[in-house]
Amino acid sequence: MKSTSVLVGLWKLGELYGSKKNVPYNAKTISNYTTKHGEERKIQDIPELLKYFEKLKEEDPRFYYDYKLDDYNRVENIFWVDGAARDLYKLYHDCISFDTTFMTNQYNMPCAPFIGINRYGQSIQLGCGFLRDERIANFEWLFRTFLEEMDGLHPLNIITDQDAVMRTAIQNIFPYSIHRNCRWHIMQKVQERIGPMAAKREDLRRDFNDVIDYSVTAEQFESKWAAMVQKHDVADNEHFKDVYDLRQCFVPAYFMKRFFPFLQTTARSEGFNAVLKQYINPHDSLLRFFNQYMKFQEKINAVEDGHEFVGVDKTVRLWGDYPMEDQILQTYTLPLYNIF
Repeated sequence: MKSTSVLVGLWKLGELYGSKKNVPYNAKTISNYTTKHGEERKIQDIPELLKYFEKLKEEDPRFYYDYKLDDYNRVENIFWVDGAARDLYKLYHDCISFDTTFMTNQYNMPCAPFIGINRYGQSIQLGCGFLRDERIANFEWLFRTFLEEMDGLHPLNIITDQDAVMRTAIQNIFPYSIHRNCRWHIMQKVQERIGPMAAKREDLRRDFNDVIDYSVTAEQFESKWAAMVQKHDVADNEHFKDVYDLRQCFVPAYFMKRFFPFLQTTARSEGFNAVLKQYINPHDSLLRFFNQYMKFQEKINAVEDGHEFVGVDKTVRLWGDYPMEDQILQTYTLPLYNIF
């Protein structure tokens, strides 16, 4: 079966020669040419990207990039961050969301953006990388490079999905960071295993959710969990044991004294990745991806500037005459004040 690109090529050549019958090339010849041309473009793509990075360094001296070569002198990993993002990280390194996404480039290299949260509750880009694959060594290279360019300043808190490879790399490179796993992903797996049992036992489902969601301290969680498994006779159930073993990775009670603003999942990263895919095509070159990435960043910056303008220009009507309300208004930006 002929590929779409070959059929399109025959059609275009047919127009050029007046008829497909007059085209002096067959489908195989066109297919071989398009494959060869595609490979040549891929070979040229990365040098073009690196050349463009050098040009950006002239405009932004604090723009930084690095890459790692494999044993065959091919680029294996790439990381970049601009000067503005490095400055923002100093202010907003208290909570980072990190996740990888696919289908963003013609190599299908996982895209790995670092996402922060600014004082308006807005997601911000704090650097991005491409990895050949999701091995521990590649994540360690990426995290180490990120840390070096952020002047050794560790993220205070970081949230990711439940990935053992990523967890190992974070423990090795960010040993001072509090690592939290995405609650949504874990609870989805819990639902698959415990859901059928809980569906038949409403009291168990209600008590389980209460222990997970409404324990305020770790001590309270431990006490309520012990009472729950005893009450419902599930202390020896392997699925409940698995949830208990993961408790310090996702249960809110264990993060009450840590800064994860409105955040229990990797929704920040997933939302960023979803919007980013509106700007790019999975067949794009890395250079085109980078250009689209920067356009997306310009849009984020424009939104932040809009918040700055509204915050300065708008007079806010208080709900009452409570001193606490005025104090909150003086402390928080308008978008966060409106949440309260």
